[in-house]
Amino acid sequence: MNEEETRRIVGEPELRQAELEATNEALRRTELELEAQRSRYTDLYDLAPVGYCTVGEEGRIEEANLAAAALFGLPRGGLIGRSILDLVHEEDRELYQLECRRLRDRHERAGCELRLIRGEDLPLWVGMEMASPAETGGRPSCRIVMTDVSERRLQEEARELSLRLILRLDSEADFPSIMSAFTEALHAWSGCEAVGIRLREGEDFPYYETYGFPPRFVQSESSLCSRDAQGRVLRDEVGNPVLECMCGNVLSGRFDPALPFFTSRGSFWTNGSTALLADTSEADRQARTRNRCNGEGYESVALIPLRAGGQVLGLLQFNDRRRERFTRDRIALFEELAESLALALSRRQAVQALKEHESNLRQLFENMEEGFALHEIITDRDGSVVDFRFLEANRAYERHSGLKPADILGRSMLEVMPKADPGLIEKFGRVALTGEPLAYEYFSTLFGRHFHVRIFRASPRRFAAVFEDITERKRNEEELRQKNQLLENIFATSADYIFVKDRQLRTIMCNEAFSRLLGKRTEELIGKTDIENGWDPEHVKGNPEKGIVGYEQSDREALMGKMVRTVYDRRTELGGRLVVDAIKQPLRNSAGDIVGLLGISRDISDEVATRTALERRERELQALTRELRDLNGHLVGVREEERRAFAREIHDELGQRLTALSLGLYAIMGDPGKSRDELRSRLAGLVGLTKEAMAEIQTLASQMRPRILDDLGLVSALEWLVAGQGAPGGPAIALEQDLDEERITPELGTVVFRLVQESLTNIVRHAQAGHAIVNIGMDEHTLFLKVEDDGVGINAEQRGDPHSFGILGMRERVLSSGGRFSLHEAEGRGTVVTVELPLGKGAEAGNG
Repeated sequence: MNEEETRRIVGEPELRQAELEATNEALRRTELELEAQRSRYTDLYDLAPVGYCTVGEEGRIEEANLAAAALFGLPRGGLIGRSILDLVHEEDRELYQLECRRLRDRHERAGCELRLIRGEDLPLWVGMEMASPAETGGRPSCRIVMTDVSERRLQEEARELSLRLILRLDSEADFPSIMSAFTEALHAWSGCEAVGIRLREGEDFPYYETYGFPPRFVQSESSLCSRDAQGRVLRDEVGNPVLECMCGNVLSGRFDPALPFFTSRGSFWTNGSTALLADTSEADRQARTRNRCNGEGYESVALIPLRAGGQVLGLLQFNDRRRERFTRDRIALFEELAESLALALSRRQAVQALKEHESNLRQLFENMEEGFALHEIITDRDGSVVDFRFLEANRAYERHSGLKPADILGRSMLEVMPKADPGLIEKFGRVALTGEPLAYEYFSTLFGRHFHVRIFRASPRRFAAVFEDITERKRNEEELRQKNQLLENIFATSADYIFVKDRQLRTIMCNEAFSRLLGKRTEELIGKTDIENGWDPEHVKGNPEKGIVGYEQSDREALMGKMVRTVYDRRTELGGRLVVDAIKQPLRNSAGDIVGLLGISRDISDEVATRTALERRERELQALTRELRDLNGHLVGVREEERRAFAREIHDELGQRLTALSLGLYAIMGDPGKSRDELRSRLAGLVGLTKEAMAEIQTLASQMRPRILDDLGLVSALEWLVAGQGAPGGPAIALEQDLDEERITPELGTVVFRLVQESLTNIVRHAQAGHAIVNIGMDEHTLFLKVEDDGVGINAEQRGDPHSFGILGMRERVLSSGGRFSLHEAEGRGTVVTVELPLGKGAEAGNG
């Protein structure tokens, strides 16, 4: 052994000692770190938010953290050693055992969701994750990780419950049985002792279905309407029934979301009704509280409204005698469920209403008075409508069209009526394609009735036709139109003053005669009182001292239901006299209430003036009668004088000539032996006598009636008359005329000739005139005659002389021809006769 080996051998223990000490130091540091890590692990294990537990081979809990103890609802010390199977809900134990076997046999992770029993509390849904078994102390065990999934499971169950309810409500199942099953499921799902559903019934919201409530409670709490001592429903200021208690608040929308027991959706909830009643007033609770829920011992109460489409259908009620049964999340879940239920109820009600509506429509379709037919258009390859097919028709359609549904359904229009108007088919097709409706009226010669037809699109490519018999309506409309037209004409054209006033005596309607009376337009009078419309206030209000009865007095009597007749007599601003006979009567509405008055006034000023002037007119008539009697006597005398003169002329002149002619002829006959020259001389003398006789006859005929008037016309007769009157020593007479003789009847020509003849006779006999002018002309409708002289004239006394029969005769001849006659002095000197005669008319007196 050398020195180096010796040193190595001697120094090796020391080296090992140093290494051992270093190793021990490292071990101590490792132990401290392990202890720190164990402490950290223990803290993490105990304080972890999820539950951890270790279960031995016999299924007993060996370890559990605080979260696991909270999930089981037991203190950690009371949890160790207990069988986990005893803490699992009996309905989920088989599932737990199945997962344990899978973990043991397949050595793979297992997991499930199940419920844990928590004493009196509701079972708690947890999700379990099971780790593969591990050897601990020679015994197999498994570790379980648990998380609270109760809220998620509750939401899922709520959605499943809603879905089942919606499907059932959408089915044809009986509604009461659906609501009964739903209430039972709601009770199981919520875990509450009692649940109920209130639904609208008229104005109230009684319980429709309950589960868990005592019968006496349901009976006493069913109606929510507040009633008075007589049992009548009390109502608010707008007429809605007053609903009591918290249920009434929820149903009526009376809530304050700032209060802790209301939600923003209008739900009510409390986990301690006793404390709520003690700490709040009825004003806080928004209504008078019956306190029956609290009286029954229910501490936890939730009321959730059922609303859909802005309508309140009812509410869900959850009650439990235990406290602290609800959380805000749970209430929010109740509200989501209630929203689904409300939508399903609303849809079922809509479907039921639709079915009832369809049934009613079918009954209406079959029994309606209007004819109805449904058609489908038929188009060609280009899409043009070429025909349409009958799909459906009611019984009234047969009455209106004469086509039986059994004969036309399924057939086309051209099959039924081959000669149908293609233009009408095109119009109907346009309605089906564009949706633009068509309406028209027609008269059926087959039935003798008027029909109104409406064509509208029922669905794509289909249109419906509705036939309405409007014969009676047409008749009534025509009668009503005629009556309205008559009333409008009467109202508009009546000379009477018609007006309507309201109860404040404002004019609300009047006719033109009334507005003209006031000198205003009709629209200016509407909405104003009599004084505002310009009537004299004294005549409106009345003045007993002057004996003036005011308009308002009779107006107010009419508004009291009386019919009043009053005569108003007043002077006008222009100094005239206005006398009005007024009748006023109340105006009533369809209910019989007086809403105003109707007034009809008649201006009887002329009647009063007529009565006042009646005696004067009678005297004038009597005087005129005397004048006519005198004129008639004069005419009779003139006629007799003319006859005597005519007879005298015939006897004296014509008779002498005829006698001489007769003697001459007898002389020739008695002495036939005379020579031819003597006979010719005697016959020449007799011819002269014959001519004189003929001239005398012509003169007499002209005096009776100038033949020239009939042979050559009025103009020639007037020229002959003027030439004959203008004899030497008399006035110079001129004729100025512009006449179309073809428009002058023989009767009218005779009247004009006699008027000129009488005028010229008067001028020649009485006027002492030097000149006279006859001016005659015409326009489209009238013949004008003017005879003027420059003689001594005629004064008013002479014109009014009842014995001036020439003037009277001229006037009567003109008046009987429908014309106008005037006789007056000229401006300087002389007389002017003017006459206007209508063309086409002659005078009865003009025939002579």
